[in-house]
Amino acid sequence: ARSSLQRLNELDPQALANIAWAFASTGHACPALFDALAAESSIRLDDFSPQNIANTAWAFATTGHKAPALFDALATESLSRLGEFRPRDIADTAWAFATAGHAAPALLDALAADSSDRLRAFDAHALAIMAWAYAVADHEVGLFGARFADRCNEIGTEEFSNI
Repeated sequence: ARSSLQRLNELDPQALANIAWAFASTGHACPALFDALAAESSIRLDDFSPQNIANTAWAFATTGHKAPALFDALATESLSRLGEFRPRDIADTAWAFATAGHAAPALLDALAADSSDRLRAFDAHALAIMAWAYAVADHEVGLFGARFADRCNEIGTEEFSNI
C-alpha cells in the first residue's frame, strides 16, 4: 500500500480503479490509501471509463470508507456520461451509492430513467442489484413498474434463483 500511495499521481485511471477494487475485494480497507485514492480520483474522473467510475464507487462502498467529496464527484461525472454506462455499470453505481448511504437523488433518478429505456439489456443480476439498491436507498422511481416486472418475467425465476 505504501508504494502505491506514493505513486498514485503516476497511475492511469484504470490502475487507480483497480487498486481500489483490489484492496476492497480482499477486505483490506487501508484508510490512508483510500484517502489518497479519493483525492487523486476526484480530480481525474473525466478520464475514467464508466466501468472505472462504477468500480471506484463499489470499492469505497465495500470498504465503508467515507469519501463524500468523491461520491459527489462520481455522481456529477456519472450524470454527464450516463449514456456510456453499460447495465452492469448502472447497477453497480446504484448499489455503491445505496451501500455507502450517500444521498444522490438526481443520480438515482437519472440511472432509473436511463435503465427504463433499455431494460432488455439488463440481466437478472443487474435487475436484482437495481431493485436492492433503490429499496435500500429508499428512493422511489417509476422504474419498478410493469416494464420492470415484464423484463423479470422474460428472464424467468430460474435465472434469478441462480444469483
